[in-house]
Amino acid sequence: MKRTLNYLLTISALFALAITISCEGPEGPVGQDGQNASEVCKECHNDEKQDSVSTQYASSVHAAGANVGYAGGRNDCAACHSHEGFVETQHTGRDTTAADIPIPTAIACNTCHDDHNTLDFENDGPDYAMRTKEAVTLLMDGSSLDFEGSSNLCASCHQPRTPAPSSTDGTYAITSPHYGPHHGTQATVLEGIGGYELAGSMSYPEPGASTHRTGASCNSCHMSPAADNNSTGGHTFVPNLASCTSCHTDASSFDVNGVQTEVESMLGDLETALINANIIGTDGHLLDDSGEALNYGSSLNLTIDQAGAYFNWATVAEDRSMGVHNPAYVKALLQNSIEVFN
Repeated sequence: MKRTLNYLLTISALFALAITISCEGPEGPVGQDGQNASEVCKECHNDEKQDSVSTQYASSVHAAGANVGYAGGRNDCAACHSHEGFVETQHTGRDTTAADIPIPTAIACNTCHDDHNTLDFENDGPDYAMRTKEAVTLLMDGSSLDFEGSSNLCASCHQPRTPAPSSTDGTYAITSPHYGPHHGTQATVLEGIGGYELAGSMSYPEPGASTHRTGASCNSCHMSPAADNNSTGGHTFVPNLASCTSCHTDASSFDVNGVQTEVESMLGDLETALINANIIGTDGHLLDDSGEALNYGSSLNLTIDQAGAYFNWATVAEDRSMGVHNPAYVKALLQNSIEVFN
């Protein structure tokens, strides 16, 4: 019986071999060598790069997460103040999260970076797996702003929440101690929009006309090659002088053509005017009609131009570039606001 079984198995094996040999066709052409994906990946995903980026990012304001505990969990603030809020709202397209976030965390690598769209960098250009590059819907008025690239990721949060004041009778009542554009006016200042455009001695440039808007990007200035000690540039997001000298070849500081000095002086003049008009105190906080600190139970009644001048002061101060983002627009906002009090 055992001998019979072995015989049958041998016959079956020979039969299968015969079929295989008889069905084999001519050999096809040699295929093209594939690209080793690891070679593409390790251009960025390697220990040296990882250590450098991590060191840079650790010193950044994003990593510090100063406002995560206060605003990162609130459903109307979380979109920009926590990792969880940003990821959720980018997925849903909403400007608030569905609910408060119980344990919010600071902005991290995978907040801004998601999946690669391509690994064919040679033909498609570098792909840094940005979570979004889509045009941004501005919180202040629902209009669309498109920087056409990765700068849109930055503009998602670096934008004001509140529009400039308006009035039908020439007056305006401020009832919130937090009145103003909110923090992070960089995107709209760069574009040259969002301020209270008073008539005055200076004209306003066309939106989108600033050289830093047309000839640069958030990355080219704020993520220039990192310094040797990783204190500026790269993922610190702190510009270094190299980001300026690529265009301003003789620049020795960020105060190119004295723009920052001039804007700082104008901003100080407007602040003094606001203090003298009893609109803000010496600490920069709003006052009410009685000269006391404004709170939710009191109000400050102004002319619309006075309210607009305060709004412009806050807009330029919150931009924090001292005019670098858009010198012509910032100077016009400040100068025409100062003239309100002359």
